[in-house]
Amino acid sequence: MNVDMTSFNGNEYEEAKNYRNNTNIESNLYETDISTTLILPIMTDEQRLLSKILNGYDTASRPIFNASKSVQVGFQFTLIQISQLVS
Repeated sequence: MNVDMTSFNGNEYEEAKNYRNNTNIESNLYETDISTTLILPIMTDEQRLLSKILNGYDTASRPIFNASKSVQVGFQFTLIQISQLVS
């Protein structure tokens, strides 16, 4: 079970961590071991920032009033490094 950390407040996060650390169910049920573990993903700084910025973002929204009109989007990129030259 994966848990989305963005939906946790401070107390819920601590409860989930405690649950994960204290829960290790092992029983001998028909010679089978059963273990339950809660997996808490680690978010990078970039993931956490994007999560905050895009929280509640409506993907259906458009920057124009008339939805039938097209939207012009500009794109620009810059070459940072040439890793290999082939001749």
